[in-house]
Amino acid sequence: MARYAVIDYSLSSVSLLVAEQGMNGGLESIFKSHRIIRVPDYLSDGRLEGKGLEKLLKESVFLLNMASQLKPDTTFAISSTLLKGIANADEVALRIKERTGLDVLHMEGKDEAYAAFVANERYKNLERAVLIDIGGSSTEICDFRSSDRDGMVSIDIGASQIERMFIKDLYPTGEEGKRIRRYLKEKIDEETKYLPQNYDNAVLSGSNCQALYSIYADYYDIPDGDEMLMQTGKLEKLISTLMEKKKRTRLIVKTVPEKVNLLIPTAICLKLILKRFGIENMTVSTFGVKEGALKLLIAGRMRNKGEEDVKDGC
Repeated sequence: MARYAVIDYSLSSVSLLVAEQGMNGGLESIFKSHRIIRVPDYLSDGRLEGKGLEKLLKESVFLLNMASQLKPDTTFAISSTLLKGIANADEVALRIKERTGLDVLHMEGKDEAYAAFVANERYKNLERAVLIDIGGSSTEICDFRSSDRDGMVSIDIGASQIERMFIKDLYPTGEEGKRIRRYLKEKIDEETKYLPQNYDNAVLSGSNCQALYSIYADYYDIPDGDEMLMQTGKLEKLISTLMEKKKRTRLIVKTVPEKVNLLIPTAICLKLILKRFGIENMTVSTFGVKEGALKLLIAGRMRNKGEEDVKDGC
């Protein structure tokens, strides 16, 4: 069986996926790892340089060496949010190439949306379902009933951007929370106006939504191994708890400390999307942009800069 690796650069981490392709063309994940960086903490005038860039390169080499132990036939590199979130993207991509030998595929919002869609096609049979992926610098929403990109929306705001734009401390104040909600509601309503008005189900993809589920499962004592499902009413109760100063730190830090700064922005954004579409039921997927991008790269349907773009008619 062919074996592949993909390293993904985001604003919060560098992550690795190693997967094998079976005879039927399907991919099976055999190893995952990630290294926390929190790139926004190192930016100066929007540029990633000095200590922050060196940390990024060091973690890149660490994951590349880890991947090499599993002997992949091919290793790819993608940027889901990093390169569109910094001012010196070309310079950083060049430094990554010099240190690792990998050309980094710079994914635009619609590329991310399509990759997440491809990774989660198994959920297409859910009745009136929509895919939601709240990333660091963008939020992707895909209608499972659509087979082309007209049913896919990429909103140029994500959890990391919300944090930088509105939150002065680690958590938003009550007034900051109000400003976040007003801003996001306007963005979401405008960007999704051509999508259907209502859905019965949502599939949540990406590490931020997965982290939110981890807290949800801990809060409601859901056993490990159960199907990862959430209900909007229960999620809203959890979000109210996360907004309370006395309760949130312990709840977040004991469960997903690496997401301490992104959980509340993610939760606020998700709540508004659920309300916009009248969604009550959610399934949390373990498949995201890396899995979808890897499928597209292997199939030759996604190219690095200067080559042809996705060749699927979408």
